[in-house]
Amino acid sequence: MRKKVASLGIVTCVICGLFFKTSYALSEDEFLKFLINTSYPETKVDTPKSENEKGARKIDNESENKSTNKDDEFVKMYVGEENVPKVDDSSNNEKTTEAASTSSKYVDNVLVTKDQPQILIYHTHGGETYVNSPTGNYHSYDKENATLEIGALLTQELAKRGRSVVHNTTYHDMPEFTGAYSRSLKTIETMQEKYKSIDVIIDLHRDGRDITTEKAKKDFHDACTTKINGENVAKFLFVVGEKSENYSSNLQLAKEITAFAESKYPGITRPVVKKPKAKFNQYKSDKPLLLEVGGNANTKEEAQASVKYIGEVIDEFLKQKGM
Repeated sequence: MRKKVASLGIVTCVICGLFFKTSYALSEDEFLKFLINTSYPETKVDTPKSENEKGARKIDNESENKSTNKDDEFVKMYVGEENVPKVDDSSNNEKTTEAASTSSKYVDNVLVTKDQPQILIYHTHGGETYVNSPTGNYHSYDKENATLEIGALLTQELAKRGRSVVHNTTYHDMPEFTGAYSRSLKTIETMQEKYKSIDVIIDLHRDGRDITTEKAKKDFHDACTTKINGENVAKFLFVVGEKSENYSSNLQLAKEITAFAESKYPGITRPVVKKPKAKFNQYKSDKPLLLEVGGNANTKEEAQASVKYIGEVIDEFLKQKGM
């Protein structure tokens, strides 16, 4: 009796399968897998996922896009980070707050402090958040607790000092992290085309590590924090891509600003980081700065406290250069 039932079940699956194959135009291989999976589920045959599905979140810290178009070259890497973000795409609705980055003064994600902007601030990884916002491995649309807010505050600080700044808050790493530098390249070019007065470009990030334990969090926090006038302040650093055509001058610029900052506020910086296989779109300007303010173990408040010093350092350094 059991054999008859089993045989009847197999025949039924075959008939249903033939209908399914005809209706959905399956290939012979796909049809065979369907029959095996329905008749013998314990021997389930998997259909390989596409490469995009498999590797959508994998970032190679040492690889570079091999595009033959120089302007499309970018590095698939998490700048200065060991932890790959788990993108939180659960909500694209930004909070209604008094945060500088959500000001109504931004039109289409752009704010210009005055005509003929000299400085462009943008964010290849705008989704990078601080310890206040750990969702998505410190990577989400929480603009108020992210580098976008620090960029907005730095824009205000430089504007107070008479600098003309354009701040672009476009997300280039959300909802898809891979390809962020390719997308931010387009933003740079769009801004440069519209505002030909741009001389300095700042790609503002924050550093990050795997801080899944309290000890790791404390160690990284201590490495990224100093105290100035009794206040905890996030340290900052510059990253330079060694594959950029203007690498030597970029490195010199980063080292000079770092030294200048240390002369004013000892301990406020961390050493310049050099990435051997990266460009970071730094060839798009004679004065490119990939600036990292604090890390994912820092609070937003510590990063905010750093802004007034960074603004002062950049403004006075440019003045020394006659700019």
